[in-house]
Amino acid sequence: MGGVRKGLAKGSQRAGFVVVAVIVLIAALAIPVGLSDVRNTLLRRASLDDYHLLFASDALRDGLDPSQENIGYFETQITGLNDTEQTLTLRVTGVQQCLTDCGYKERVIFYSLASATVPDEYPEFAAFTLSPNVATTETLKLPYRSDIYRYPFDANPLILGVAVERIRPDNTATRLPADQVRREFLFLLRDIAPRTMMAALVSHDPAAVRPPNTTNVEYAYVGATTLERPLHLRVIIAFILLLMTVLVAYIVLLRPFDTIVGGVAGLVLGTWGLRGIILGGIPGDFTFIDLYLLGLIFFVLLVTIARGLNVLHLGGELRVPGFAVKKMEDTRSCPECESDIPKTAHRCRFCTAYVTPEIVAPPADVSAPPPGIAAPLFVPPPAPPFAVPSAPPSAPPGVPPGTPRFSR
Repeated sequence: MGGVRKGLAKGSQRAGFVVVAVIVLIAALAIPVGLSDVRNTLLRRASLDDYHLLFASDALRDGLDPSQENIGYFETQITGLNDTEQTLTLRVTGVQQCLTDCGYKERVIFYSLASATVPDEYPEFAAFTLSPNVATTETLKLPYRSDIYRYPFDANPLILGVAVERIRPDNTATRLPADQVRREFLFLLRDIAPRTMMAALVSHDPAAVRPPNTTNVEYAYVGATTLERPLHLRVIIAFILLLMTVLVAYIVLLRPFDTIVGGVAGLVLGTWGLRGIILGGIPGDFTFIDLYLLGLIFFVLLVTIARGLNVLHLGGELRVPGFAVKKMEDTRSCPECESDIPKTAHRCRFCTAYVTPEIVAPPADVSAPPPGIAAPLFVPPPAPPFAVPSAPPSAPPGVPPGTPRFSR
């Protein structure tokens, strides 16, 4: 039985070595990929390639001087995602360039559409007003569908609709048709939110997503994109979780019980503290990582309690199946099957192999002198035991006691 346990222990350690070696090798190979993605992300954020052009005016497409045309500019930046409220923060900066007195203002309306195929009856929106020849900046909030549970492998869809209204001095608003908006406006979109990357915009037919039974909603542009996490962030978080799992398993499974029982509280707090590094300001119980770390903490506590039961079982010298049994001092391991056999055995009763018995040394002589001290030249023999005198013989019959006896 002991040989089977030792064989299983050795096999599990070999399998653990292979698994850890594979994880470390993959992590080493992923480092160049992560560094390359970090470099590309930084260069992209610092260049104009990060801007997405939704539509440009005819003046720019035809190569005309935009300073000689009546053009409306507005640039929209995605500055943050609120995963709790599932809102998107937009910072919009724009100006309405008028070479002469325009006599009107332009109001840009952003719609958050739930689907590009099923029109919303009442889409949520936020508005921004362009002032003639004056740059204006406002912060808007739009709802979006968050997939934060799968962080950092979440893909948050965003379908953005844009419409423009012309406001006259009498405050009457007229919705501009899509072709006129594309002819007179320049619209740029950029994602600068931390830990996000915006995929390329895919245009959709505005008429296909127009809300039913409405006459005053006409989109000038509808574009769909996805807000994802950078590749290097996915790689780093995945390997942090894997390596932390390996480290926790090594501590609670292979370290001596006396070593881990005093530090189990620190191990639990350190495991949960990893959440702040990985998730940042994301609220608790929102992601799969929260559940994974809670499961890891449960594993630490469960294994520690199980090993504590094993220690109590050994101390109590119990014989409950499945727990460790205290090894007797007069046994040894069989060289063939590693089972526990008596030291004086000539043959293993498990594998029937012949073994050489171990010679048990006799108990030490307490009368022998200590090491380094010569024995005395003469040792007097032990004194004979004290003899108790026997009673005098009784007198023969007919002879008075005390009569002296004479021999011839």
